Amino acid sequence: MGLLTVLIMSPEKTLFEGTAVTVTCRSPIGEFDILPEHSFFMSIVNTHIEVHTPDHHIKSIHIDQAILQVSHDQVVILINVQGKEAKSMIHNLLRPDEIMHSNEENNESLEKSKKV
Repeated sequence: MGLLTVLIMSPEKTLFEGTAVTVTCRSPIGEFDILPEHSFFMSIVNTHIEVHTPDHHIKSIHIDQAILQVSHDQVVILINVQGKEAKSMIHNLLRPDEIMHSNEENNESLEKSKKV
């Protein structure tokens, strides 16, 4: 199984940068895990983030709220960003061509599963 590249940052500093086998977060709906080969995904996360590293350590970060983005085995979590700051950071992280490509792949997979 592959690894995730994880970047967790606030406007002031980088809190974690490295690889992980799993990232566990809690959203307003409930807890979820991000594993390698996860499809494109964005979510608001709150309460905590746990990064499970390849050397079996767990980096736990307690938060109030953050924005999570997953794309091509890269997990970016922006903590304590608001207003213009959030918009600017998200814009710099998002790549519209990747989003479109990811959506096309998801649609193709859905069509194939309907035919089965």
